[in-house]
Amino acid sequence: MPRARLAVTLPSSSPLGHVTRAHPDAHVSVHTAVPNVDAGGVTANAALRAPELPSLVAALDAADGATLDVLARDAERARCRVRLADAAAIRAVASAGVPPAFPFPVADGTLRLEVTAPGSALSALPDALEAAGVEFDVTSVSPSAESPLLTPRQWRTLDVAVRGGYFETPRGCSLETVAAEVGVAKSTCSETLRRAEGAVLSRYLETGTVPGETA
Repeated sequence: MPRARLAVTLPSSSPLGHVTRAHPDAHVSVHTAVPNVDAGGVTANAALRAPELPSLVAALDAADGATLDVLARDAERARCRVRLADAAAIRAVASAGVPPAFPFPVADGTLRLEVTAPGSALSALPDALEAAGVEFDVTSVSPSAESPLLTPRQWRTLDVAVRGGYFETPRGCSLETVAAEVGVAKSTCSETLRRAEGAVLSRYLETGTVPGETA
């Protein structure tokens, strides 16, 4: 099925949009997000990471339209459950019947989604976002594939590593940084990256193409 990536600009009324703009070094990784049927908004499980974590947690807890429960934390990371009154983007995606791949990141007021769905459903997504007043850009669209080369986790981990400069010389980010953004343990991240690298290299050596390309 086709896969699309979107960059959603969160409005100032969004707690995540407001707080991540005020803390540009912060990274929020949303692991689950369930629309609240009766009250509106969503309830999400998320991982927070920031150099000044107490300030980030306090800001999100105090934000209008957000209720925060910290489940676990250390010096720079926290796992929490947050109820958001304003989550138009997530609800619009759900209403279009196009489930996003989890986890997805929020940083500096931008939420980045990766969705995979039949072409008809994927075509309906922009209309749903526009109807909800959500500003967004489609950053990439990959063609249909009978059998995806990478699992959603492998694709997400490899994408974070490439965008962060993990494979550059010198490296632009560490394995710990990639693992933190994806929201997994360092050992899990390393294994996922190795499997993804192996799959991509094997495909390239066999066909001369990589995921997202056509032969």
